[in-house]
Amino acid sequence: MKKYLSKLNLNHYAWAICLGCAIVFYATCGMVCNVFPVYSPFIREQWNFTNSQVSMIGTVRSLFQMFAIYLAGKFYKNVKVRKGMLMAGLVCASGHFVYALSASFPMYLVGSALAGFGYGLTSMVAVSILISRWFVKNRTLAVSLVSAASGLSTIGIPSLITSVIKNKGLSTAFLMEGILMVVLVIAAFLILRESPEEMGLTAYGAEEAPVPEASAEAKTKVCKKEPHLKGINVLLIYALIILGCSYNYGCYNAISMLSTTEGYDPSLAAVAISAAGVMLTVGKLVFGTLSTKLSLFKTSVFFMILCMLSTLALCFVRLSPMLLLCGAGLLGFSITVLSVGPVTWTEDWFPTEERLEMIRRTQVVYSIGGLVNTMLPGITADLFGGSYIPFYVFSTVCAVVTIAILVYTYKSVKWY
Repeated sequence: MKKYLSKLNLNHYAWAICLGCAIVFYATCGMVCNVFPVYSPFIREQWNFTNSQVSMIGTVRSLFQMFAIYLAGKFYKNVKVRKGMLMAGLVCASGHFVYALSASFPMYLVGSALAGFGYGLTSMVAVSILISRWFVKNRTLAVSLVSAASGLSTIGIPSLITSVIKNKGLSTAFLMEGILMVVLVIAAFLILRESPEEMGLTAYGAEEAPVPEASAEAKTKVCKKEPHLKGINVLLIYALIILGCSYNYGCYNAISMLSTTEGYDPSLAAVAISAAGVMLTVGKLVFGTLSTKLSLFKTSVFFMILCMLSTLALCFVRLSPMLLLCGAGLLGFSITVLSVGPVTWTEDWFPTEERLEMIRRTQVVYSIGGLVNTMLPGITADLFGGSYIPFYVFSTVCAVVTIAILVYTYKSVKWY
């Protein structure tokens, strides 16, 4: 590990950019998406919402996230990425201030809309712009590190929120979280810079970039790295992302509701979310490292198999609380492939000039998948007498289909 780290040249400012992006991701994705499920049982209990209404809060967030991602390309053409991420982060935090004032279902939807829109503009579209400017090599590792930061938000925070809610109420918990988000976004703004040129630097690894005319073998490798998937393959990629979202949106967001509806205390639900969050961080670090050491294809398939095993375990949580904790931890570890994958797969599937546009498109589809899969757990629970188990059975089937599409797509470009 020490030898590996020594090769990374951590003194380069690109890693500070990675840290700044990670802080933004912690404050937006982490607080808005990963931590929010801990509130769900308390919101339902305090305001007497149905399971479908609780799911709808996440659905509206995903809808506005999708809208923001759609606008992100134009937004960042007119606003510098650094300033844009600050503005979007503050909008994201304002959603939590609205939550703090909410006393009705429509108000929760307004807060969710603000949080989702802000997160959409600070999503992987913005991150990928900065990472592509600052990194020539180790981009997958950098994206994985940024994405891993969202999992750090669940280390201890869910239990802290549960304690604050029980002692001070929902409003205080939302207010405190909103203030923390504002502080973090401002801190990230002070770290981030638009480009290496702005600081008189070159991108990380630029000096090691291959010379295109080096040799016939080098030319062959370059050509091999410029696949161009079209037609049915692109539609299958979109289907893969939508089905995969049953995990990182549906299954992850429903952990607390699954726990409480199966008879466990909200405190244990908070521990389960923390377990998922800790392993989410570990998973993203491992995913980035394995993708570099082995291949993105093999790593992605391995993680999808783990996804399938995690929901299979969660289908039987009523048998033992250990199944809940282990299943949640494995889920957190494995869903890395569904958050980092859609960004990094584009390098294997599309030519350089199309990658940024395909990242934007896959992020829109990712939001559509989130829109669908944040609704399904609550709707399914209302249809099956309040049980969330049927949704986890559905997700297990989705994993099998997703693995098949992933293998077929990589075979189409003959990459592995």
